[in-house]
This record gives sequence, C-alpha cells and structure tokens, in this order.
Amino acid sequence: WFLQPRLLDLLHAFRKRWGPLVVNTYADGGDLTMRGYRPPRTSTGAEYSQHKLGAAVDFHATRDGLTPDAIRADIMDNEAHWYRCGLRAIEDGDIADTWVHADVRPTSLDEKIKVVRP
Repeated sequence: WFLQPRLLDLLHAFRKRWGPLVVNTYADGGDLTMRGYRPPRTSTGAEYSQHKLGAAVDFHATRDGLTPDAIRADIMDNEAHWYRCGLRAIEDGDIADTWVHADVRPTSLDEKIKVVRP
C-alpha cells in the first residue's frame, strides 16, 4: 500500500538480474529495519527521504560474491537499461558501503542515473 508501483517493478527487474535480495530482516529476528518504506514521522533518515515517499529501497544481494560495489558498477555499466526500468538514483558507495540504495524519484536527467551523497 505504501510503495510506489514503479519501485516494485524496479525491484522485480533487480531480482531477475541478481537473484534474491535482502531488504529488511526484522520479521525473521534479524536487525535490518527501515530499508524500504519509512513512516513520515520516523527519525530514521532524512526528513524528505525518498523512503518516506515509498520511492526508495536499500538492499543487498544474497548471491556469493555479489557485493554492493559490484551491483553499483553493473548499474552504471548498463545505465540506459536501468533508467528504462525506472531507476533514477543510487547512493554513492562511499556512504552506502554495505548496501545499495535505489530510488525512482523524478529527476531532470535524461537517461542518466543520479548518484547521491545525502
């Protein structure tokens, strides 16, 4: 109910490319929370985070050897493809070192994926 449909479509494309992905693990007793939708009043993340609009997700892959850096490199090496899939922004790996942030925010960049440093 809270995620934008274009984000769900993008996640499906990611899963087809990289296999199973991990977003949150709290339901299974893990410590990962708030990596998808974040309620507007949460103190997690920025005040105007794309997560709070249902337009962003943080994830990592479960496939051995598929690091967040490798996923970001694949995204940038295939930028036009991922743009067509709805991806508009990723977070710089210097900040997101153990996860990949992806979002579907509107940008003014034509077929270019924005690399953000929040």
